Amino acid sequence: MEEMFEIMEPDGSGTGRLKPRSQVHRDGDLHGAAHIWVYRLIDGNAELLLQKRSDDKDSFPGCYDTSSAGHLDPGEDFPAGALRELKEELGISAKPEELQYMYTKEIDLTDVFHGEPFHNHELISVYILELVPEDLEIHFQESEISGVMWMEADTLCRMIEEQSFRHCLDKEELVKITDELHRRLRLNRQMKFS
Repeated sequence: MEEMFEIMEPDGSGTGRLKPRSQVHRDGDLHGAAHIWVYRLIDGNAELLLQKRSDDKDSFPGCYDTSSAGHLDPGEDFPAGALRELKEELGISAKPEELQYMYTKEIDLTDVFHGEPFHNHELISVYILELVPEDLEIHFQESEISGVMWMEADTLCRMIEEQSFRHCLDKEELVKITDELHRRLRLNRQMKFS
């Protein structure tokens, strides 16, 4: 049975109207999603966990993406959707207070995948989560993800700028996340010397 999405209002509230995923992406209906950037601070560097999307995904197959990203279930709020996606995709059980909200954005993109038009109109809440302990084993959902890898945040930004990396990351979102991680690294250094 095809996944159902709830159509959203621009303010993020649900309309109560449900529609199959394929029709939502065909028609460009506004729907909710969450992006979670999992990070770790090691030896004065910030590393981000990236997932490689399965080749069977309906959009951006085989591309590197945010640590965890997914659509909201009908009636689900953004934090609950983010926590559910983390558990489903990466096997990470996080508490609501560990998930740190960054901002919400609206995207409206069109493309073609597998020969079919794809219109993605999403309201996305973006979160970060520090992975503690940083060597925690990741158990990814093989039906959605073909692999995961850690990458130093500044290296990732440079590779995206050079267009030397197959990805579907939003450059502006990545810059905001990297700026926040630099701020956290500075705070960590200040705390060590105080």
